[in-house]
Amino acid sequence: GRVALHLGLKLQDIFGYVGAFCPAPGVFGYTLNNVTEEGLYKREEFKIQEEYVGKTLLMITAGDVDWVVKEHPVSYHEQLDANGVEHVWYVLPGGHDFNVVGKSFYNFVKELFV
Repeated sequence: GRVALHLGLKLQDIFGYVGAFCPAPGVFGYTLNNVTEEGLYKREEFKIQEEYVGKTLLMITAGDVDWVVKEHPVSYHEQLDANGVEHVWYVLPGGHDFNVVGKSFYNFVKELFV
């Protein structure tokens, strides 16, 4: 999920569909377990470029008990909201597992053909 967000937003001229299922920490700077990373984006840069607004599907999903990525998917969703970026967001029952990712992928593919 983190890689999808990173590449999808960095290469908006190539990717029009970005599905980030249970994205890991690292999109924004963080410290976790004595590891500090600067992050891939500053919060204000985390958005769709004007020329791709309305032409990009951006979906972020999370499990309601995901102890692997914890609050990070929510923080990405909240920052997209704060930046005024239209996106699909939802939380599924489960953790960092195929139950959540499989349903997320299914719903992402459905959105491609709507």
